[in-house]
Order: sequence, then structure tokens, then C-alpha cells
Amino acid sequence: MKETGDLADEYLDAGHPDKAIAVLQRASSINPDDASIKQKISQIQQQNLTANEVLVDVNVASGWDAAGVLVVEGKPFRAIVEGSYRLEMSGSVTSAGLMEKDVITDLIGGIPTGALMGIVVKGDNKPGKPFAIGLGGDFTPRESGKLMLRINAPAGHRSTGKLKVTLSGGINAG
Repeated sequence: MKETGDLADEYLDAGHPDKAIAVLQRASSINPDDASIKQKISQIQQQNLTANEVLVDVNVASGWDAAGVLVVEGKPFRAIVEGSYRLEMSGSVTSAGLMEKDVITDLIGGIPTGALMGIVVKGDNKPGKPFAIGLGGDFTPRESGKLMLRINAPAGHRSTGKLKVTLSGGINAG
């Protein structure tokens, strides 16, 4: 197993953490009881999630804002959200409640009202499925593309304030 660790270290030194993880995962499948392999995989994954840090200001009054980063399918990224804002909505609503009509402008079902959310816009400019970011966490995109951010609020809301989002990990400036 020492040779496996050496090979993983060589991949890390060459700037290929994904290859290092793959080598270690193969070694772990052969020797599943070796805690040091699992610890090394976890250490590399945490290093990956804290690399490439980008700070994004989200204007809660606007619609989808480009985060200025590209995400890659299957490569986890981390979002840490700070700040608060005032959410103001007015208007008439039927007993059916607020409905989701358009993913671009309307409230998104299944995501808490007012929560920060993200969407990946693929190369053909088709948006993927919105996902809740909330206070942040680790996210693994199902598709590659531009990351966009906005709060989950219906069209016509008048919100004030800013959120600061720190993105890191499997992102590329774009």
C-alpha cells in the first residue's frame, strides 16, 4: 500500500487531486479496513473544497445574477453565505397560493421562500433545475455550466440588502 500512497502523492504534487483520489479509492476497495486511506481521501477532498475561493455579492432586488464562475458536472463546490436582507412582497393572491410558472422570474416550489438558490445554465443557455443554497453547504452539480444565484421570491418583490457568498472548490472563473 505504500506504493499506492506514493503514487497518490505524485499525482497531488503534479496538480491532479482527482487522480490521487481515484488511486486511493481503488486501494480502499482492496483494503476497506485501512482507515489511513479513507483519511487521506477525506483530506484531499477538503483541500479541493477550499481551493479557488471567489467572493460574490448577490443583489437580492434583482433576478438571477451570474456568480462569475463555471461549475463542472460531478465536481463538488462549497458555498458559504453571509448577510441578511428585507423581503417585501405585496399583491393579491388566490387561495391556490403563489404558483411557479417560470423558473426565471417566479417563486420556485420545493425551495423555502426567501432562501438563496442556484441554477446552472448549460452551454446551450438552457437553465437546469434550481437548487436551494440557503446558508450554504457542499454541492455537486449534475451538469456543467454557469452558476447563477438569486433569492426565491415571486416576481414583483421589493427586497433590499445584499448577501455575500464565498464559493470555492470545483469552480472555474468564467
